[in-house]
Amino acid sequence: MLNPFTHSLIERLPTPALKLLARLYSAAVQIRLSLYYARYIPSRRLNSFTISIGNLSVGGTGKTPLVELLARYLHEQGYVVSILTRGHGRRRARTRQVVSNGKTIASDVTLTGDEPLMLARHLPGVIVIADPDRYNAGLWAEATFATDVHILDDGFQYLRLQRDVNILLIDALDPLTTAQPLPLGRLREPLSEMARADIIIVTNADQHFDQTELEIQIRSLAGDKPLFYAYRDLVGLLAPQTGQTYKMQRLTGAPIAVICGIGNPHQFVSNLAHFAPSIVYQRHFPDHHWFTRKELQHMFAEATDRGAQFIITTEKDWLRIENLPLPCTPPLLVALSELRITEQARLFSLILQAMHAKTG
Repeated sequence: MLNPFTHSLIERLPTPALKLLARLYSAAVQIRLSLYYARYIPSRRLNSFTISIGNLSVGGTGKTPLVELLARYLHEQGYVVSILTRGHGRRRARTRQVVSNGKTIASDVTLTGDEPLMLARHLPGVIVIADPDRYNAGLWAEATFATDVHILDDGFQYLRLQRDVNILLIDALDPLTTAQPLPLGRLREPLSEMARADIIIVTNADQHFDQTELEIQIRSLAGDKPLFYAYRDLVGLLAPQTGQTYKMQRLTGAPIAVICGIGNPHQFVSNLAHFAPSIVYQRHFPDHHWFTRKELQHMFAEATDRGAQFIITTEKDWLRIENLPLPCTPPLLVALSELRITEQARLFSLILQAMHAKTG
């Protein structure tokens, strides 16, 4: 992922320069893929069943909520589950951090990263490890915890590690017909690599899009793979400093401010808009942004000046805010969400069938 400075610099480049960089990027990606396919770069397999969840593009498509949903289900079925994640945005990013051993959860979000810590808090009993070397992290988890199944968070491009089920997420609001490689667009790999997927899930499926056309495009690239649809549902508001919760309807007609540093801030705002608040102030930051005390003081002051009754943020952002001093007003509320998947039982059944087929 690009750091905020590099991202800002690239955004200022003229279109011809972006097109040149995109061609160079595409060539480098194709060389890398060719080296893996020709086995010049080895791809190794863990002993335990391995599921990868990822996408072809940068930005938020709902990978982490799906990791959480699947890990919870498998844990409830009696499996020892480990989540292997790189932990984007964390400090000491090259080191291994056991975010949760299933019982004890690490407390320093700067070392764990926001998404791994959120997963650990939501999933008691599930092992969460942040490590750029997910192969060796998986071997260590098997030896230490006797894990039955690994889930790779954002693992589609991690070809160093073979997987038994490869789940690919496609954003319904990111048209495939106009997709461009980085940095001209959001693609990390060519659309043809969609064929590597075993299961495809279209996210943001509650929004308006041409479902028939999208399915035709997916089938032409990936073949007749199991296809599901998913979306994020905002289910409540949490006042994190008191623990009190409210229904989303509390926002209806209320002037609010929105602050976030996530992969797809516009979708978050769009989801909030379903409850008809009056959004009087917004600040969006790059994904995994580390907020400062000065930034928060400024944003709270701006929100107050605009007449905001509440400041709304995401649960992921709250993890990077909770240890900073906050002004008393306006009150900050965290929007809680859940992932909804059509035919969820069929998805789980496919996963279990693949696990049983491997173990006999």
